[in-house]
Amino acid sequence: MQFSSNELYMLLNQPKPLWLFGADLSGAELRGAKLSGSDLRSTNLIGADLRGAKLIGAELDYADLSGAKLFIADLSGANLYVANLIGADLRGANLIGAELRGADLTDANLSNAKLSGAFYNKETKWPDGFDPIKAEAVLVE
Repeated sequence: MQFSSNELYMLLNQPKPLWLFGADLSGAELRGAKLSGSDLRSTNLIGADLRGAKLIGAELDYADLSGAKLFIADLSGANLYVANLIGADLRGANLIGAELRGADLTDANLSNAKLSGAFYNKETKWPDGFDPIKAEAVLVE
């Protein structure tokens, strides 16, 4: 289901957290949205503008965030298990304590992103040349 801009406005002004499991929010304008604790599992957020959004502790496992704009977004403690973040702009994003096991961050921009305590495994795909150990992420077997 894709939302019109009016429906999206009404939705974002509902009591939180939101339950948007499997919703189609591709290309949505969500700049600065307060989505902390929301259920966004399997949600299509391809190319969505989430700059400065609050996604603290959000459930984003299996979400497609490829090409999403997440510049300075707060994803601390978010669950991004097996999430598609290919080509996402995560410059300055807060991913402290985030769950990144199995996530695909190929070609993502992680400049100045905070990854201290973020969990990853051998299936997690990082951008070429990115060192998760240097970023203080935690390898989980």
